[in-house]
Amino acid sequence: MNEIKQIFQVNETYTWLREQLLCRLPDGSLCCVFFTGGGGDGDLRNIVAAIRSDDDGETWSDVEIC
Repeated sequence: MNEIKQIFQVNETYTWLREQLLCRLPDGSLCCVFFTGGGGDGDLRNIVAAIRSDDDGETWSDVEIC
């Protein structure tokens, strides 16, 4: 059975995470795209962000704003 790993931790800047989409890219890396940012749904500070893994999910990049 595969171990479940946390790939992102909310913080003071990215206060929530929603609608995440995890996919494998043509180069073999993993990419997770999600909504985050302001105080919740409808907040003007909300953004789309992404993180990537080049080692099959063992480690993840810093957040990139899309």
